[in-house]
Amino acid sequence: MRARRFSWWMLTIAGLAVLFLAALHSPYAWGEEGETLPPQVFDTMPLPGEELPLEGPVIFFFDQPMNPQTFPAAFSVEPQVEGALSWSGDFSTLTFTPSALLERATEYAFTIDTSATSADGVPLAEPFTLTLRTIGYLEVAEVLPADGSEAVDTDTVITVIFNRPVVPLVTVEEMANLPQPLTFDPPVQGKGEWLNTSIYLFTPETELNGGTPYTVTVSAGLTDVTGGVLAQDYSWTFTTARPDVIEIVPADGAEAVLLDSTVTVRFSQAMDAASLEAGGFVLEYLGPGGEDQPTPPAPQVVAGSFAWGDAGRTLTFTPAERLQLESVYRVTLDASKARSTTGALLRESAMSQFFTVPYPRIESTSPADGEVDAQPYGGFTIYFNTPMDLKSLEDKVIIKPEPWREFDSYYYDWDHSYHLAFDTEPSTAYTITILPGMQDKYGNVIEEGLTVSYTTAAYPPELSIQAPWRVGMYSSHNPATRVFVTHRNVSRLDLRLYRLSLPTLAELTGPRQWEVWDTFTPAPTDLLRRWTVDVSGQPNELRYELLYISESGPSGIENIECLGAPPTQVMVGDVVIVTEEDPRPLNIRAEPNLAAQRIAQANPGETMQITGGPLCESGYLWWEVRLDNGITGWAAEGDQSTYFFAPLLATPIDPNRPGTTPAADTDTPPALPPGIYLLTLTSPETEGRSDPLRHVLLVQSVNITLKFSQDTALAWVTDLQSGDPIAGAPVVFYNQEFNPVARALTGEDGLATATIPRLQDLYTTLYASVDEGAWFGFAVSDWSEGMDPWMFDAWGDYAPEDFSVYLYTDRPIYRP
Repeated sequence: MRARRFSWWMLTIAGLAVLFLAALHSPYAWGEEGETLPPQVFDTMPLPGEELPLEGPVIFFFDQPMNPQTFPAAFSVEPQVEGALSWSGDFSTLTFTPSALLERATEYAFTIDTSATSADGVPLAEPFTLTLRTIGYLEVAEVLPADGSEAVDTDTVITVIFNRPVVPLVTVEEMANLPQPLTFDPPVQGKGEWLNTSIYLFTPETELNGGTPYTVTVSAGLTDVTGGVLAQDYSWTFTTARPDVIEIVPADGAEAVLLDSTVTVRFSQAMDAASLEAGGFVLEYLGPGGEDQPTPPAPQVVAGSFAWGDAGRTLTFTPAERLQLESVYRVTLDASKARSTTGALLRESAMSQFFTVPYPRIESTSPADGEVDAQPYGGFTIYFNTPMDLKSLEDKVIIKPEPWREFDSYYYDWDHSYHLAFDTEPSTAYTITILPGMQDKYGNVIEEGLTVSYTTAAYPPELSIQAPWRVGMYSSHNPATRVFVTHRNVSRLDLRLYRLSLPTLAELTGPRQWEVWDTFTPAPTDLLRRWTVDVSGQPNELRYELLYISESGPSGIENIECLGAPPTQVMVGDVVIVTEEDPRPLNIRAEPNLAAQRIAQANPGETMQITGGPLCESGYLWWEVRLDNGITGWAAEGDQSTYFFAPLLATPIDPNRPGTTPAADTDTPPALPPGIYLLTLTSPETEGRSDPLRHVLLVQSVNITLKFSQDTALAWVTDLQSGDPIAGAPVVFYNQEFNPVARALTGEDGLATATIPRLQDLYTTLYASVDEGAWFGFAVSDWSEGMDPWMFDAWGDYAPEDFSVYLYTDRPIYRP
């Protein structure tokens, strides 16, 4: 009612505001050209559709003052009701108050006809009628369980929902004084409570009787808070569920049931122990369960003891004697005898037939008898058909050839297996003799022995790069670049060497490295060399090889291959002549690339000397050459149809001559020059069995130690050979997306400091590189192996700390 009054006053205030604005110009409601508007009813209380209290009243609100003398004749109620009309305010609010209580659940029409006029004598334009229905009778709106429900749980709560408030809101202590409206047939003891003013819950004191129809009645005469009466009894019926068997253990069809097992039955309701123990539950022996058994004997009832749990819902039967080996048993729950504690018979009979463990025997072995190419790992396993006594298995197995050390043995209950763990040799014939005398856990003996012969396979082909991680740092100061690999049962090593760019290296070492590495494939144009190394060794023996990784092999560069280019005919140090197969001049470029600037040309018949290379780019093999006029640049050796130049004579290069590169040592290949390389390794035997092995070689002449804060990056650059600081080295710092964010030169102490865009926190990746002339180095902030904070019992938290500042003054202040 408070909400309604609030709404009415809001509307009244709004209406008065409109009237007040009109009254600023005239005391009347005027239409066009001074015409007075007819009065209207703009609101009522109650509103149309609301329930009308039996005592009334009904209020009408007009938009202007009315003439009260016209209303006794203009106002009527159907059906007729005696009452009084009263006015308030300036005769704009009319109240009708009945002389007596109105009839319950009755519809009344309140009409004001056109004979009613305003204070100015203007009548209503049309009759106004308000239809209201008085408060009705109390009714039951919904019940749970619903009327006619079947198989209702015996521990259900009965709920009644009324259409209107029946009781007032009271304290918990006063609830006992509230009406308890339900009666049961058959009677049910329990506790009722009002969940709220219109919802009543009844909780039975004990379980309802199973399989029983119940009738619940709300008696007529129950009144609600408005005085509404339940006109007639409300009754509904539901039927409770009969008890059911939920589970039997051992389950129907169970095999290898242990001989000392118990039988457990779970019910949906508390059961009457006497009815189950007097024939409602029966365990029967049906005879032997093996194949080709004679006609089974008549079922024999198994004696035993009963135990109950879970408030009578779980029955455990323990046989008086151990069950018989390899036999069939049947559990029966008889629905004509088994009853619940409330007297309801079991809904339907239930049965479970199970099989006990068989006589012990060996089911299989791994490896199996006669197996060839057995796995050369893991020893030998015997699988039994039943649980075995571990002590009886010991010393019952003879292995030939005898393992080099005493083997360990394990017995696993879950699959009844006995495993002998010894170092199985590859490509070896084994004979395993299993002696008689093994026993199951009940003392039954396996009388016969068994001999198993098998041959192991060779170890599978194996190949690996012996590096701690996928990226390794190698010193360019070393006389040779070397990588250790291990291999077993492979005939040769197939290697490829690629050159990688700095951005590619950043992707392979950045935050997304695991995703990028899995999908990364080097471009064919980045291939520097492809070669093979023949390896030999005893079968099944793991061998270590120290490979020399270089751009040229021990016998020169004959193993260099570049897709799209013809096999090379030259090497560093050769003097070559431009061939006349193509009459056009040979272009000499600033870089080994077709798009690079042309710096000179060599005509057919001119000679030049090879001083460096080769590099594979865009399907051409490029060599660094020096022309007779001293110009140095890069020239392509040829394409698939034509050699652009050919050897004139092989002249060793004078090592003291400026701008030359010594020829490759025929014994020890030269070290890789500073740069980034990708080495891939595979073999014919591992092809298709696994992906090629990949390893990034970061060949550096300098080392970079990288540190950074939220706005500053620091690099310490030292010589990788001597450890001395390097001054004047240009350092480029990159952010996580490998965009350069700062550059700095190192000082005499090798330190380069630069301001970087401010970082939100330090959980990010920064890179630093030095790449100028003979100086090359690269560092990633994520490279922390061996120096992580936790290794020094330090807490590594790289989030910026939030500081609180406290200011203390010598006296109170009022203006900080």
